[in-house]
Amino acid sequence: MSGRGKKRSFNFSAVEHVGNDADIGGFLGNAEAEEERTALPSPAPVAASTREHIPAVHEPAVDVPVFDVPVVTEAARRRRPQARDQGVRFTSITSDPPILRTKARKVMLKPGQAAVMKSFLDQRTRRNWLTWSGRLVPETEGALKDRAFFDAEASGRRLLSASHYFDAAIKSLPEDSGEVERFATDWLIDRWAGEHPKGENAQFTISPEAQQRLTELKKSLRGTRHGIWIDVLSAAGDCLLDLLDSEGPLPSP
Repeated sequence: MSGRGKKRSFNFSAVEHVGNDADIGGFLGNAEAEEERTALPSPAPVAASTREHIPAVHEPAVDVPVFDVPVVTEAARRRRPQARDQGVRFTSITSDPPILRTKARKVMLKPGQAAVMKSFLDQRTRRNWLTWSGRLVPETEGALKDRAFFDAEASGRRLLSASHYFDAAIKSLPEDSGEVERFATDWLIDRWAGEHPKGENAQFTISPEAQQRLTELKKSLRGTRHGIWIDVLSAAGDCLLDLLDSEGPLPSP
């Protein structure tokens, strides 16, 4: 092209020669590179017969221990010692401590107190007491209830009631009907000067023994003076209360 200098020409045969030399002696005809390339040995093929004789690689075997499990026969099971009760164990610091029960201490009771406690324990353990209804002097009935409340507070026996005192009073009556009649007459004269307030209806629960005692006593006093029956019952209650007043409050267990 004009104006751009001398026209250049290319010798393509020289370029081809250089390319051939690059294949033989490396790029740019480096003899050392060609020597390094031809000096590396090619890996030899592994014959098929040789591969067959290569031993297989196995992982080493691990010995697993075998434990003999004893067979428990029926005879051995019967001979096995039974577990014994070791008592209450306190296994947790957050648990409540076990409640230790102790026997009731022996308390020396006086005659009147012992009679009341005998009726109390009998009613608490047998549960076969009967309902009794009759007439008592109002002062005697009120005194029986007051004494029961007083002893319940003093001894801590919240189930103590006037029925236990009335039951104990009936059981304390003399066996002889003649003596019972004299006992009631003396009470009427000494306490009331021959005339007491009119009796009112009262109700208690009493033991079968006390009920039988009242039935027999009522038959034996039939034909005596008028009003003796209310005198007998009220006199029995007042006599027990007088004895308890001299003995003091019922002690706690």
